[in-house]
Amino acid sequence: MYVRVNYSIDYNDEYIDIDLKIENEKFTKILDRVSRIYTKEELKHQFILNFMEQYIYYSYASLKQFEKEKTIISNSNYKKLINESDLINITEVEYYLKVQKIISDEIKKYTDVTNHDKFFESFSLACSYLLNLNAEFFDDKTQINIPINILEDKQVIDFLNFIDECQSPEVNYLNNALVISIGPMSDGEQAFIKLFSALFYGLTLNRYEEKRTAIILLDEPDKSMHPEWSRILLSEVMNFLKRLEEGYERYQIIITSHSPFVISDLPKENVIALDKHLTTGKCVIKKIEIEQTFANNIHSILIDKFFMTATIGEFALDKVNSVINRLVQKESLSEEETVESKYIISLVGDELIREKLVELFNDKIKFQREGNSR
Repeated sequence: MYVRVNYSIDYNDEYIDIDLKIENEKFTKILDRVSRIYTKEELKHQFILNFMEQYIYYSYASLKQFEKEKTIISNSNYKKLINESDLINITEVEYYLKVQKIISDEIKKYTDVTNHDKFFESFSLACSYLLNLNAEFFDDKTQINIPINILEDKQVIDFLNFIDECQSPEVNYLNNALVISIGPMSDGEQAFIKLFSALFYGLTLNRYEEKRTAIILLDEPDKSMHPEWSRILLSEVMNFLKRLEEGYERYQIIITSHSPFVISDLPKENVIALDKHLTTGKCVIKKIEIEQTFANNIHSILIDKFFMTATIGEFALDKVNSVINRLVQKESLSEEETVESKYIISLVGDELIREKLVELFNDKIKFQREGNSR
């Protein structure tokens, strides 16, 4: 499993009327060449350049939008503001930083955003962190894959923390240019991680002077999860809240779920069963017939008519019932019906049902043989 970092930058192409390329052999892109295998260092270099180019185009498109709103016509060839002589002793990364700084300073003239300089500072720092990352993490020119088992690496931790720190409820100083994901993961694994990430984020925000009581609303948090994860979910949430250092004094959790595992963790008086009225479409409260839900066996919960009308799949139930009807109602079985009935009975997993079916089958075969001998 990997922590993945991608650049994801959208901008309006109609505003892009600049070309960042320079007639300088030193700045010829490594990956413009074809039909060869690229080293990790080359992939890393191209990832950084692609990220920087896309970010510059995004910033430039934003600038042109500001100028359009202010009806200002300006010189769009910003790279001309860099002296050709300055290009002799700088790298491609340094060149792109110079271009971005010029554009960022121009944008500053049209905005009243506080800490505007932090946008460029964050961009510059992002480039620095990328340059310091191990080239082995760069599998292609669009994605960084960092194995989960080496997340103790200081450079990796600093880089991921930096991306997090660039975000705030009001503004993202990297303009969401770098996106972190974890994969490959199943839907259930993603749901599990997203749940606790959201809890941590929401409960550690300092919105109030006093953190006395938090009401947590969880809408089917176990959806897509493996049954074992659904079984341990409420316990994991409780343990998480206990360990949370910057949390609240008390919590009230309101959770919706179809899972019998969740219900088996709750006393019956804390469970409200809802059903949809067939005529009005509104929710109505249904009575749960079982005596108690807390620490009850999930099979006992499932057989409550609120949950299920049967505890085996409908297709299997139809097949079992067809065998029963055949053995009980028909006077004799054809050879094909005998073979099919015997095969279906052999597949039945429930021992009690299988034994009863075997008993019915043997009685039927015995009855047929006795009838044929008369």
